[in-house]
Amino acid sequence: MNLNNILKLNIFFMMIICGLLFGYTSINEVFHLPYCQTFTYTSPKGIAKIGQNSFTASQVKNCLMQNGFENIKRLRLDDKGIWRALVEFKKSLFLISVDYSGIVNIQKKRI
Repeated sequence: MNLNNILKLNIFFMMIICGLLFGYTSINEVFHLPYCQTFTYTSPKGIAKIGQNSFTASQVKNCLMQNGFENIKRLRLDDKGIWRALVEFKKSLFLISVDYSGIVNIQKKRI
């Protein structure tokens, strides 16, 4: 192969890679989990908002896993509309709560 053909092949493959990256970004923006967008973390001083919670247990569990929490145990919805769970994050156990607006409150570290 001469230098001209090699240059054409390189340009062709770079265009394919750019097209794939653009397609991946577009698909990622279309197929997102809307209930997971609002999840934010607050400090232990934060207080969960009381109210009717529209999240299901599987939605809360999936969002917690996507945000790095592992080994989710004792996930329950209390009488105030707040999801509570015991989770593992970076090899430490934490008690967390998720309110109706999707805010994750880390309550305290468990030993």
